[in-house]
Parts: sequence; structure tokens; C-alpha cells
Amino acid sequence: FSDWETKTVAILHDAIEDTAKFKREDLPRKVTERKLRAAGFPEHVIAAVVAMTKPPGKNNYQRYLREQVLPNLLARRVKAADNYVNLRDAIGSWTQDADALHRVNKYVDALHLLKRGYRLR
Repeated sequence: FSDWETKTVAILHDAIEDTAKFKREDLPRKVTERKLRAAGFPEHVIAAVVAMTKPPGKNNYQRYLREQVLPNLLARRVKAADNYVNLRDAIGSWTQDADALHRVNKYVDALHLLKRGYRLR
């Protein structure tokens, strides 16, 4: 992948998920797969962004990684970097509460899974 592709997916990786929360009157600001296509993004970039979009209401992070992110090499690459940053931030604001420990474990487990996924291909 070119740097442009990786950077583009990194920039857009939360766009669909985050803008899905907008109200109906904010629809022009919503990012969708269709709007990315209309904007001229390549299909493999769109596929990676869609693969990184967590389904609403689903809280099983490991299943989301296995079923959506791992099959897409570009999404996997960006997700690994995203989880590294999230882990770094969680450690940087370390507290001894259960939520902080849960976040750290979540990102460590995700990085292990994503790393194993690289060896599967």
C-alpha cells in the first residue's frame, strides 16, 4: 500500500462510525460508504474504512476484530496503529481503577490478535 492509502484510511477510520450519531438534520455531514464512493475514493480504501467501522450496539471487540478487521490487510495495518496509540494514551493516563485496566488489557489483546493476523497471511 502507498503512504497515501494508509494515511487516508487512518484519517477516515472513525468517520462513518462517529458521524452515524448525527441527527437527521445533520445528514449532509454524515459520512457513508456511498458518499466516500461519490467523492472518488478507491474501492479498497472504502473497504478498509468500512472494515474498521464497528457495528452499532455490538460490544464484542475481539469478534469485531476477527470478523471485520483481520480479513482486510489495510484495515488491519491501520487498526494496529490505532490500538497502539490508544494503549499508549491509556497507559499515559494510568489510574488504578478497573476501567483503566480493562482498556489497557483490551488494547494489548487486540494488538496480539492483529499481530497474529499478520502471520496468518
